Amino acid sequence: MKNKTADQNHTHKLKNVLRIAIPIFMVSLATIVLTSIEGNDTADLNDTTVYPVTPLLPTMELSSKIANISIHTQGVIEPINKIKIITQVSGIIIKTPENLKSGNHFYKDDFLFQIDPRDYKLSLTKAQAEVASAEQKLIREKAESKLAKADWVKYGQGEPSALTLRLPQMREAEAKLDAARAELQKAQLDLARTTYRAPFDGFIKSVSLETGQFVSSNTSVMDIFSDQQFEIRLPISRKQLEYLPLSNDGNIEGMVSFTDPQRGNDKKWFGKIRRLEKELLKDTNQYVLVAEVLNFDAPSNSPDALLSGTFLHAEITSKNITNLYKIPRSALYLNDSILTVDKLDVVTKNKVNILKKHNNYIYITANISPITRIITKPPEIFIEGMKIRTNSGGATDMLLSIKSLDKRDLHSSDQTSDQNITKGRPVENAPYQATASTQDKAIINE
Repeated sequence: MKNKTADQNHTHKLKNVLRIAIPIFMVSLATIVLTSIEGNDTADLNDTTVYPVTPLLPTMELSSKIANISIHTQGVIEPINKIKIITQVSGIIIKTPENLKSGNHFYKDDFLFQIDPRDYKLSLTKAQAEVASAEQKLIREKAESKLAKADWVKYGQGEPSALTLRLPQMREAEAKLDAARAELQKAQLDLARTTYRAPFDGFIKSVSLETGQFVSSNTSVMDIFSDQQFEIRLPISRKQLEYLPLSNDGNIEGMVSFTDPQRGNDKKWFGKIRRLEKELLKDTNQYVLVAEVLNFDAPSNSPDALLSGTFLHAEITSKNITNLYKIPRSALYLNDSILTVDKLDVVTKNKVNILKKHNNYIYITANISPITRIITKPPEIFIEGMKIRTNSGGATDMLLSIKSLDKRDLHSSDQTSDQNITKGRPVENAPYQATASTQDKAIINE
């Protein structure tokens, strides 16, 4: 009985020990496991080694050179022949045609207006009488001179004087006849100037006379211009001037195409450079080319007619330029260079000369091979001789760029790449993982 009681007490004590020891053991084991896991994670996080990853950049190939550039300028078209009609005699306007209005067309020798000619007809008659009188006096002086010479031969001795032969009187009569004839010509001119006719084909710009109006001599009464020849003054810079073609004798030449911004580019006119003005524009210090417009054969009343005062855009083709290329604006690096890529995907910086910027492109001259790859979106950080990966394994001429990839794939790929780099493992085929991560975001977000 005692033995049985002793066994029961021993079993009860063992249960109490196990009840206390097992929880303590479990807690200790859990602590050891958690400590081991945290240690491993801390080791991974402390491994901040960043392995270099070759950046992915978009490229294009300069497949060929171009021969020349277009020089753009603008100006206002003006007629070559434009004059003011100024009266040369005074009087009352007695006659004008019904269509003597601004904007109306006329032809050469068309009647424009007439001043009262009666006073000038009277002056002409008087001048004719003066001429007749002067002619009669000259005839008489010649006869008297001839008689004086005969009398001297008959009665005189030695050489006769000029006065004896009445030579001064004869010369005076000749001079008076010349003066009378001049007055006659003036009277004829004044009478002719009472009637005005058009000197060429053209249009009336403005009119300031009416029938019955008195006009003085030297009064401007009309502005007219010819519709047969037009020219346009085109301002250009000194740099643009240097690229214009020259003729064999050294003068600037070249063809020009014109467009009207109000009509679009469907309608074009063409012209030819005629001269370079010998004075710079005071406000802009620019040179001025003068070009003649050649094809403006639309009827005068047609809506397609090229009118004086029209503002036109002009495009001039330059002379041939060596080593000339056209590249995207985005390919320019630090405003004066481009980044070229060789066969081994090694990048080199090349200085360029910028000739022109137009829309999204730049025209440059550079001493590079015509079959050269350039980076179309240079990185923010560049090291001479750095190596890159090009889009689609180096494919060229506007192939895939980073922004053309699916944004969801990029997002997931970026997350995977960041995690793997953090853990010290380089990622294969990861998109643009240069050290400057801001460049990745700039390219993707464009």
